[in-house]
Amino acid sequence: MPINFKLAGDAVQYILDDADVKCVFVDAGSLHLSGASIPIVNFDADYEAFLDPGEFADVEVTSDQVSMQLYT
Repeated sequence: MPINFKLAGDAVQYILDDADVKCVFVDAGSLHLSGASIPIVNFDADYEAFLDPGEFADVEVTSDQVSMQLYT
């Protein structure tokens, strides 16, 4: 779920805890905003690993399916 990068660290931590987030994807500048108890993927350090798309299977999506749920 996208989280506003302009939020203070305590607000980010509240959202991570409240939403029961299991993994965080961040850039190096945002590493300090995520909790140490949650696995972190650093896009700056781990970016090359994401360039290889690997196997991909098409998924049929219908208009009644949620595609993104923002934290509100």
